[in-house]
Amino acid sequence: MEPIYDYYIMQFYAIWWFFIIIIVAYNCFRKDTPTAGLSLAFLLGLSVEHWFGGIIYSFPWYKPTNYDTVILGFEYSTYAITSLYVGNVIFAPFIVKTFQFSWLKVRPHAIDPKLPKIYLATGVTFYFILAPVLRGIISFRTLVFSSWYLIIVGICLGFWNAWRLERHRELFYWLIAALMSPFFTMITEGFLGPGIMSLLSILCFVSVFYRPKWKVILGAALSIYLGLSLFITYMDYRKEIRDLVWAENPTPLLGKAGVVFKMMSNFKFINLYNTEQLAFIDGRLNQNQLVGSAVKYLQDGSQPYAEGETIAESVLAMIPRILWPEKPIVLGGADLVTRYTGIEFARGTSVGMGLIMELYINFGIIGIIVGFILLGIIIKLVDMSCGYRLMQGDWQGFTYLFLPVICLVGSISFVHITMTISAAIVFCVVVNKILMPRINMILTTRRSL
Repeated sequence: MEPIYDYYIMQFYAIWWFFIIIIVAYNCFRKDTPTAGLSLAFLLGLSVEHWFGGIIYSFPWYKPTNYDTVILGFEYSTYAITSLYVGNVIFAPFIVKTFQFSWLKVRPHAIDPKLPKIYLATGVTFYFILAPVLRGIISFRTLVFSSWYLIIVGICLGFWNAWRLERHRELFYWLIAALMSPFFTMITEGFLGPGIMSLLSILCFVSVFYRPKWKVILGAALSIYLGLSLFITYMDYRKEIRDLVWAENPTPLLGKAGVVFKMMSNFKFINLYNTEQLAFIDGRLNQNQLVGSAVKYLQDGSQPYAEGETIAESVLAMIPRILWPEKPIVLGGADLVTRYTGIEFARGTSVGMGLIMELYINFGIIGIIVGFILLGIIIKLVDMSCGYRLMQGDWQGFTYLFLPVICLVGSISFVHITMTISAAIVFCVVVNKILMPRINMILTTRRSL
């Protein structure tokens, strides 16, 4: 049977998502509300995982076999982003206006223009040089991975400083650094996703202050098209790249880069009428399948609700393994997803359930609504505080807030969020309180010689 009516339902959900994206973007672009683009980045991160997968199911020429499950998952995902919108755009401004939080605003600080490059250099040193050595030490893998986000912070501050000083040539250099992020994660981790989410965070940050806005809109449309094209191209070379990156005998960096260069030399542009390409998107950028499967599985009574079990585990996940070597909580794997969907995965496969599914398996639809309203409020408050600190020159204060929260963009679970945020906060303290004074002392000494 042709699900003609269902096509219109999926199209309605897809248009509603687009409407919410436009409203959140508009609120970020307004000059009267300080922001660092975090709200928009988080929403777009969810859109990569759910919206694109929903859109292709609204195409009459794409006829998958799991239509009912995906439409159910897209429905519940739409509840989630609607709740996010309510918390972010409606409740958060009301709360700020009512309670007048003093911590949101700060006094003007003396700007340190060399900070972006110091952050960038420190992040590169940790991520590319120290990470291979320290990753084998208990609790250091997650901590060192935070250095990747320090690179992102350095690039964002570099963009802001160049724009503030009207150094347009520098803007181009920082743009090149930002565009390289997906390729760096491919040759170091074997994954495209973290680099794409990082680039998304940077572009959302820049879109807040960049003028004119028609260029931002044009750039956003071009970024979506090229991003999906890069994903389609990457899927052809994913196994070859990962075989090199994950090999027992480390492959030289130039060897990994050579595969990426070969991939880019055979770059494919996405064709929305190509059902094979749509199947790639369906298989990798469609968390709606897992959400819909979980809804069916729990409503059928095949598994009881978790009732906060995974949320409690996310709190325990903040305890470093160096203090709790036997900690049973691990990141990744597919056991939890199988438990709440009934879907079996190949041994060793890592499957992230995503925040929407996790809130549903714990508390049902109420968990999704309340959870995403709270997430919307929290992200908006932090976003505003980041905006104030950025404008007042408190760039270190900006880093303490911005770096941990960008870990939320593209998060696969609440355990992932608490582990990465706690490690990111520790890393920020190490960099700002221990390393920065020593780096400044060295630079001052060199200038005086």
